[in-house]
This record gives sequence, structure tokens and C-alpha cells, in this order.
Amino acid sequence: MDVRVRFAPSPTGLMHMGNARTAFFNWLFARKNNGKFILRIEDTDVERSTDVFTEAITQDLSWLHLNWDEGYDKGGEYGPYRQKDRGALYQKHLNVLKEKGVVYPCYCTPEDLDEMRKNQIAKGQMPRYDSRCRYLKDSQRDQYERENKSFVWRFAVPKSTIVVQDMIRGDVTFDSDRVSDFVLTKSSGSVTFHFAVAVDDACMKISHVIRGEDHLTNTAKHVLLFDALSYERPKFAHMPMILGPDGSKLSKRNGLSSLADYRKQGFLPEAILNYMSFLGWAPQKYEDKEIFSLGELSKYFDVGDIGKSPSMFDFVKLKWVNSKYLSRLDIDHLTTMALPLLRESEFIKDDVSEENFVQVKNIVALVQDQINSLSELPSLCEMYFKDTLTHEDPEVKVVLEERTNKEILLTFKEILKDLEEFSDKNLKETFKMVQKKIGVKGKALYLPIRLALSSKMDGAELYKMIQVLGKKRCIDRINKAILL
Repeated sequence: MDVRVRFAPSPTGLMHMGNARTAFFNWLFARKNNGKFILRIEDTDVERSTDVFTEAITQDLSWLHLNWDEGYDKGGEYGPYRQKDRGALYQKHLNVLKEKGVVYPCYCTPEDLDEMRKNQIAKGQMPRYDSRCRYLKDSQRDQYERENKSFVWRFAVPKSTIVVQDMIRGDVTFDSDRVSDFVLTKSSGSVTFHFAVAVDDACMKISHVIRGEDHLTNTAKHVLLFDALSYERPKFAHMPMILGPDGSKLSKRNGLSSLADYRKQGFLPEAILNYMSFLGWAPQKYEDKEIFSLGELSKYFDVGDIGKSPSMFDFVKLKWVNSKYLSRLDIDHLTTMALPLLRESEFIKDDVSEENFVQVKNIVALVQDQINSLSELPSLCEMYFKDTLTHEDPEVKVVLEERTNKEILLTFKEILKDLEEFSDKNLKETFKMVQKKIGVKGKALYLPIRLALSSKMDGAELYKMIQVLGKKRCIDRINKAILL
């Protein structure tokens, strides 16, 4: 069997983490099995679908390096790949279903359906369409046609047990009594999600449908359409939901709202993919490993390893994964990524000379192991761009105001003034001289100097910090700290 999977977003909004995981797992499955990854745009919701969102979706996929083999912008053997361009195909399949007698016109108005629903709820029944138009007499149907009454086409769900074979959950059974006759085309003539999806999956020869478990009840309807149209069913795999830290469905309240938000916050696509791979899946042979390349993930991915239980989204863990990728970046590349953020913070000008680039690179290198996302860079780099420094933290002030620490700063400053070269060797000797004169060592020696220079309890290696700040700024900051 040729493996053909699809990612079929609706362009009614921006991609979120759940969409991205669906796309990624389909992409992994295709690459693992030498198959095709198809991008199909499901824009049957004409009022809400826009080209702006379609473009945003393709940009997000490209940013994630999830290249597709067929799609609305690339074409392919089974196009077109936008549902709004496939109307003739849907009409052809509707005619087939008419000929088979498995669909019927429903003339119920929205008011009729609302009343039906209220009556069912009042009786403690599950709201569902009661199939009243399925059993209309010919005379009544003829009268509606003469009146040119608007209608929709509904699929007549057969009385049976519906079994969906799922690669993750095994056989999932639905009682047809709980699946009401569903709408295939609206009164406007446009098709519904269920009809379009089933026809498209069949005609595009989709071999595997991998999507979220929230579509499981939809699949019960889709397999009925596959059977009615005499198409072979694809294999299904319904992934567990992604929940927020509080156990509720992932949303803007417990996570960033869209993939674009993560990009703006400075998360790397490689880190996003690495983290997403563990939302419901983990390679059984590598349980202790947490950082994987994209090549490794596509090699190890197995749908059979996807769990059934919901996945908990952990923003802290995502930041940790991102920090690992940031720490491995080539420093020139990271510096180039930092430039727009530093310009926005007005730390550097638009034009950066080669000499200035080196200076910025030295600063970025100091904080590289401290950042969890690129958005943190400006705040971490700020102290290296400012000429003056304020000590607002009470804890910092307490340390700097101690008499012994003022002696340390004064002694360090006097030795520093005569130092010609800020090499590691010279700075090491400087600290030894201060230690010998004041009689303190270790943290008691280094902390007041660090606080005077950065106003932070921890951070970059102290020697490197001194070298980047330079003699003048170091002395100025020490003088200010002594005066506290």
C-alpha cells in the first residue's frame, strides 16, 4: 500500500499547538514510510475561511520545516486541493448516493429543528434529528417541491453497529441509534464538512487518517459514507487530546494561543517539534532521551507507540527544550537572530558594522546558556549596553552595603585601574591579590564584585563579564556600588 496522509486545516484561524502536532505526526508517518504528505485546505465554511489564514498556515508549516508533497500551491495528481474548487466532484458523488437511495431531502427549517431539540431535552432525550423527512409521503414531498421549499440533503444512517478500526484504540463501536441522519449539503448547495472530507479522502487515495480524538465520532459518519460510495476505508488513528496544566483543554488561558505566538516569543521550530513529539508519543527504545533531531524522530516514529491518555502541555518543559536548542546554536547565527530584538529595544542601531557585530556577539555569547527563548535576550543583554546600572533589589543592596564588601570593591578597583590587559590570567591574579589583602575567598569574594557589575546574584562567568564591560564601565559601576 502506498502511504498517503494529509493535513487538512480549515483557514478560519491561526494554527495552534494541536493543529501543529497533527501536521507533524502525519509528516513523520509519511517520511518514516516513504509516503506522501498532502496539504489540503478545507474551506467549506465560506463565511469564515480567508486567504489570509491560508497563507498563515502555509507559513507556519514552512517555518516548522514540514514540507508537503502535494497541495493547493504545488498541485498534484489528485487536485484541486482546496474544497471550494471541488464542487463538481461532490455533486457527482451526491448523485451516486441519490441513485443508491441512501440520501433524502430534508425540508425542516431552523425553527423546526430548534423546537425538536427543545422537546427532546424536556423529555430527557439526547438531542438528535428524528428522521421525520426520511419517511415523508410522496404526496407531501411533491407539495414541498411545488412550493419550491428549501431543503438540505441528509444521509440515511442504516440501522446497524458501526465499527471503526483504530490503530491506537483498537475497535471502537458506535450504535447507529446515536448517530442521527446527518446533513451532506446545505440549502445553498454547499457541502458540509463530513461529506467533503469523506469524498476527498477517498478520491485523493488517503491511506491513513491521523487526527485528534475529538474527530472520533465524526469518523463513525465518514466510514458510513465510504461504505455507501463503495470506497475502501483508510486506516484511522485518533490521537489523545492535549490538555493544559490545569487539566482543561489547551487554550490561550493555559498556553499561548497560536503557533505564531510561540514564534514571536522566540521558540525555535526544532524545539517546538521536539517537544510536540512527546505529546502523546514517545519512542519506546529511547525512553530516557529527550532531545532528538528531526531525522531521528522520523526514523523512530511509530503510530503504535502513541498512547490513549490525554497529554499534559508543560510550558516550562517546552522552555527547557528550547533552551537546549538555543545553547547549541552557532554563535554567529544566534547573534544574527538577536539583532532585530536588540534594535527593537534600541540597544543597537539599524546598521551594524563588522566591529559592532563582534561586540554584540561577545555579549550574546555570555547569555547563550541562560536564555529559554529569544524574547529573553534583550533583558539579559541590557546590562552590557547600558552605561549606568541601578541597584533596586533590597537583597543586592544589603550585600553591597556591608563594610567588608566595600573594602573588596575598593581594593579590586585600585588593582583594576592599573591592569593593561583583561586576560583570564591577569584577572585571576587580580582576584588572588584581593583575596590576600582582604582575607576572603570564594563566593564571599566574587559575589560583591558580581553584584556591583551586574546587580544580579548569578549570570555569566565573571571573567568574561569583566572583559565585555571593559575597564571604564567596571570602574564606574564599582564606584557607584561603593557609594551605597
